[in-house]
Amino acid sequence: MEQEQKEGGLELTTPDFLYEKKSLFRDHYRNTDFNITKLPRREIAFSHWGSKAVWDRRHGFSDPAQIRETILLSPISAVFASIGHFLDPNEKVGKRGMVGLDLVFDIDKRPESNRVEWLEDISYETYEVYEKLTRELGFSENDIELEFSGNKGFHYLVKGHEDMHIEDRKSILQYLKGDQMQRKTLPVIGKGGWGGDFIKTIRSIGHVCTPDSSFNTNALSMLGLSKAHAKKLGDLAVTDSFRNQLQQGRLDIDTKVEAAIANLAFNNRKETFESLDKTVTADKNRVLRVPGSLHAESGFSCVKLSLDALSDPELVFESIIRSGGEDEVSLTLAKDCVSDLDKVTGFAKGTHTVPRWQALHLSVQN
Repeated sequence: MEQEQKEGGLELTTPDFLYEKKSLFRDHYRNTDFNITKLPRREIAFSHWGSKAVWDRRHGFSDPAQIRETILLSPISAVFASIGHFLDPNEKVGKRGMVGLDLVFDIDKRPESNRVEWLEDISYETYEVYEKLTRELGFSENDIELEFSGNKGFHYLVKGHEDMHIEDRKSILQYLKGDQMQRKTLPVIGKGGWGGDFIKTIRSIGHVCTPDSSFNTNALSMLGLSKAHAKKLGDLAVTDSFRNQLQQGRLDIDTKVEAAIANLAFNNRKETFESLDKTVTADKNRVLRVPGSLHAESGFSCVKLSLDALSDPELVFESIIRSGGEDEVSLTLAKDCVSDLDKVTGFAKGTHTVPRWQALHLSVQN
């Protein structure tokens, strides 16, 4: 069966699978309560079917029900809210009167493997950001909120810092990502911060090494040291006393090997924080997907999470499934598709009855 639509006086037909996709999204939004703090002060933006850009912007609402009504009357696929707070969100940039700016951090990494493996990687990197924010920069864990973005990663909101200056936000990002850090200074800057990463790397080397020199050389090479430095350090680490020294974070060795370990620590941290977006935190005009909004690439919902979810992927999967819905619906696939959340499942072209969350996920592949 095909659904009929009228456009410019002509009768058009929409294949079942396209109609079903938009209907599934619309049904989801019909039952979604958008709990957006300080809603009257935020710009609300929408993305539409057929466009990846978030071009439909500068909307102001006083009631979440108004957002839902707007979605149901328009071909809208996703909902966003500004991180900025404005006197008049409907006005043009520069004229709307900014009165605050959420302190947010966006960690994004496109899934390249299955979702379980990807989630383990991105959760570790997201937790590392949390560790640095709380242990090194002094933000309270009670003020930090976590959201799954719907596709590529997580958002942090740190409450109570809406008046933080833009330059201070940039400085935080530079510190976390090491943009102004010189790797040669790691051994001399103390036990905290980047110096702490240097000490942590020394300790990890101490725990990897054994009384077997050949094993040590191979293991240290796999960690990222050159063969020459790996052999020199691996030969020394055959003794219990030297390994104990390393495990305590102490290093008594020539400066070239010390510099190589500092370089290893620097590269490891840079790699871990590669997924931390360097523009979002200091962008006064940024909008982010709101909890309850679906992602048109994955069909998954943006959801609020407890910080415990970073160490337990099942909590993330459960929240996505609960938000998407577990009642069964019928879906027609125009081609073979793959469901990839807590497990990978193939679906052949044709009609299937599946949980609503899975139908949303499969529908965007049509």
